[in-house]
Amino acid sequence: MSLKPGVVTPHSWPSGHKAGLACAAIGAVGFLVTVLIHWRSGSGFTDLPDLWTTVPIFAAAAVPAIACVIRREGAYWLPLAGMTLALCSVFLGWAIALLAIALVAVIVAFVLPEVL
Repeated sequence: MSLKPGVVTPHSWPSGHKAGLACAAIGAVGFLVTVLIHWRSGSGFTDLPDLWTTVPIFAAAAVPAIACVIRREGAYWLPLAGMTLALCSVFLGWAIALLAIALVAVIVAFVLPEVL
């Protein structure tokens, strides 16, 4: 992978966003691995996952995110999604609790007015 700016045509979109796709994939796989390890150990929501697994995942996702910005790939939502998932894996219980609160807020904001 070179650090030259990615030239993107409609047919070469994935090849022009290699670093962003790598960051998103690392973040998603890291989040899934953290969830599986955390719940197999029987830990609760307020317990932090094992930092020996989550911090390297975060660092591994940061490298392609920085490369995406340096290469000016353009689709900055890919490294943003990857870094968000990697950071959520560090604070897993709190991230899931926040997601549940946001889901309830969306239901109250959008579904409840339609019912009433």
